Amino acid sequence: MGMDVFGRAPTSEAGNYFRRNVWGWRPLADYCVEVFPELTDKCRYWHSNDGDGLDKDHSIRLAKAIEAAVKDGSAEAYIKWRDARVAALPRKECEFCHGKGIRTDKVGKLHHNRRS
Repeated sequence: MGMDVFGRAPTSEAGNYFRRNVWGWRPLADYCVEVFPELTDKCRYWHSNDGDGLDKDHSIRLAKAIEAAVKDGSAEAYIKWRDARVAALPRKECEFCHGKGIRTDKVGKLHHNRRS
């Protein structure tokens, strides 16, 4: 599962298509919304595939802001801050698989049988 972003009227190959799996998309979207709220507020549903998105002007402005943040090191600083925040979260045993990585409850068995 991931997020596929298609340019509505791309003027270059870079604006045609962008993809991130769900584990890469969510942190990227969160970063953009947290750091550049004035550029991202035109899109309401950053974590869904419902077709919501930015217009050309806001897309270009966001891309330039991200490029500047990469260049000046602030994007890397944010990543380090986020990684430290995530690492500091308390570890909790999964209520569904009890730390085994496989659900053995009714729902887990139902979905396992559908894949088999």
